[in-house]
Amino acid sequence: ELSGLVIEFARRHFASFNRGIFTNPAVRVCHEDARWTIAGRSAAYDVVIGDLFLPWRTGEGRLFAAEHFAAVRRSLKADGLFCQWLPLFQLTRPQFETIARTFQ
Repeated sequence: ELSGLVIEFARRHFASFNRGIFTNPAVRVCHEDARWTIAGRSAAYDVVIGDLFLPWRTGEGRLFAAEHFAAVRRSLKADGLFCQWLPLFQLTRPQFETIARTFQ
C-alpha cells in the first residue's frame, strides 16, 4: 500500500473485515511503492493486488504497461495470483481491450 493512512485505517477500523492481517505472521503489509518493491524480487509473493488506478492520470498509465505486468509475474511464486482492479465504469471498450491484451 502506498498510503500510510490507508494502512492505519485498515489496522484500526477494519480488523474484523480483513481477518486480522496485521497480526497474522504469514502476512506482510508493505508501505511502499509497489513498482519498486516488485522490481527487485523474484518469486517472492503469493498474491499481488493492483489497486484501482486510472490510465489517463499522470504516471498511472505505466501500471498498465507490459513491462509492469511482466515485473509482477516475476515477483509471484509459481502458484501466485495477481488481481488487477479495473475501473470498468470509466473505461471505453477499446481501452479495456488494450489493457486486457497487454495483460495477456
